[in-house]
Amino acid sequence: MLARVVGPAEAGPRDPYVGAGLSRPEEPNVGAGLSRPKEPNVGAGFSRPNHRWPTRCTDHRMSPDYPRHLSSFDYRGKYRYFLTFCTHGRRPYFTSGATVDLVLEQFRRAATAQHMAILAWCFMPDHLHVLVEGTRDTSSLLAFVRVAKQRAGFLFSRRAGSRLWQRHGYERVLRKDEDLFSVAAYIVANPVRAGLVRNVREYAFLGSDVYSVEELAEAAADVGRRGRTG
Repeated sequence: MLARVVGPAEAGPRDPYVGAGLSRPEEPNVGAGLSRPKEPNVGAGFSRPNHRWPTRCTDHRMSPDYPRHLSSFDYRGKYRYFLTFCTHGRRPYFTSGATVDLVLEQFRRAATAQHMAILAWCFMPDHLHVLVEGTRDTSSLLAFVRVAKQRAGFLFSRRAGSRLWQRHGYERVLRKDEDLFSVAAYIVANPVRAGLVRNVREYAFLGSDVYSVEELAEAAADVGRRGRTG
């Protein structure tokens, strides 16, 4: 399920993601002929105070609380989402190439079924960042996440005998004016910010179904330069 997350406790302004859930609560207006708003109506507890991204991802402020839902948004259509999913107990399962391949395959299958484009992914040792975009009006984020996590979790459990995922995940609905390529570059730069590698090209567990690693590496370097001088 998707849960709200509060941004990392590092210097600079907070940057909480938008929270949501895999299972949608009953909404009396759904099916009553009401149209969906063009942009998600992000209510109290979900809005970001500014447009800056956190400097790196950390674990101690990713709340396991039950997710709050955006009651006026059904997560269908041509929207873009920045997703994060943590491993159960924050165990470093994603240091294994076999596990990364297993999970990525199931996310790609679910993306194909739900007509979602995977713009970027980055497997950190104990969590996964994914940037996706719906390509049709019927594209469902909730179905994509549910199927991808269930299939990957089932196959991992059968092979390793352990639970793969933390119950909740984290997501942010991107605004239409946000540059997707810059967000993708930010995602793949996480291993550099965490000190795992010196540059994006050295990290094996990242990529995109749209951009080349070289394109992402150049963009990530540019984001890093602007961050140091901005």
